[in-house]
Amino acid sequence: MTDQLAADEVGANTEDEDVDLGAAADPEAAIRERSKELPWWRRPRKLRRQLALTLVGTALASVLLVGGLNFFAARDLLDDGTQEQLVGIGQSRARAIENGVERVVGNVAAVSADRGIVRALEEFTAEFEALGGTALTEEQEAELADAYETELVEPVNALGLEQVTLDDYLPTRPEARYLQYHYGLVPDREGTDRSTVVDAGDGSGWSEVHAVHHRALSKMASESAFGDALLISAAGDVVYSTD
Repeated sequence: MTDQLAADEVGANTEDEDVDLGAAADPEAAIRERSKELPWWRRPRKLRRQLALTLVGTALASVLLVGGLNFFAARDLLDDGTQEQLVGIGQSRARAIENGVERVVGNVAAVSADRGIVRALEEFTAEFEALGGTALTEEQEAELADAYETELVEPVNALGLEQVTLDDYLPTRPEARYLQYHYGLVPDREGTDRSTVVDAGDGSGWSEVHAVHHRALSKMASESAFGDALLISAAGDVVYSTD
């Protein structure tokens, strides 16, 4: 019995020695065997693989960093360029509008200084004031108010903005309503272009002055591309309109 135990002990020692000798002969194999017991993130890797991963990671980080810097730099440049371009366009448009307004003002000033225009304004103003005692009939007043309601008030209110009433548009002076009826509403009802009416045939002094000056004023307005010409008295009343 004693001899058997001794033999087993000798055999075990021999196996241990074989393992130790084998580990000593191939240390990499021993490391691999031991690394299998470790979590995957703690296992040793070959140096070549580690260097490759390190280089790839460094290159990727560099690319991302440079790309990010270029992105923000390009964005700032584009923002600045766009703002400068918009400012330039705005200033150019503003100068164009100012120049256009200056040309119109210059043309109006030149036309207004014409002696024929001055004389026409004086005569129209005098006859406009003379119409102060001339009034429309109740039927004519109702017809004019209905036209204003249909052509102005309702379309404006249909826009959904600030609501307006007839009083916001209908002239308060009877002479203005008189002329708008005879030189606006009546031609529209008859299918005649308002600007072609020379004399409404109402027998008023204003119609006589209109028959004298209207053709010349209408031609002047069309040739100057104004579209319409207004003569306004010192009191602020429009005493004549080409259209």
